[in-house]
Amino acid sequence: MRIRLAALACLTASTAAAAPIEPLTNYQPWPEPCSLSVDFGSICCGVDGELSQRVRRAVIADKRVTRAFARGWGEEGEFTFCLVTRTRGDARALAARYGAWAKARPNPELTKVAFGRARGP
Repeated sequence: MRIRLAALACLTASTAAAAPIEPLTNYQPWPEPCSLSVDFGSICCGVDGELSQRVRRAVIADKRVTRAFARGWGEEGEFTFCLVTRTRGDARALAARYGAWAKARPNPELTKVAFGRARGP
């Protein structure tokens, strides 16, 4: 019986999905310190929608992300993701992944990936 319970606990923990991204107003502080932040900026015509959707889908599906928040801050749809990860290594791996995606885009300077910092009030 104990073995079954232990196996069930391991299975449940390994199949748990990441939490959805919680929207915040631009006046709300981040509920938790960010392990990683991703800023989507714009210089004239809005954010890189394709990249922001790709990152959004990845964040929602990634088990290494325990909590995620999004807060808008600009007039052209600019916003920031604040991600809380299980470990610092997880944050480092995600930063490398999202940073590589941003660098491959036509305007890579519009998307900033940083450890533990996020725009805020």
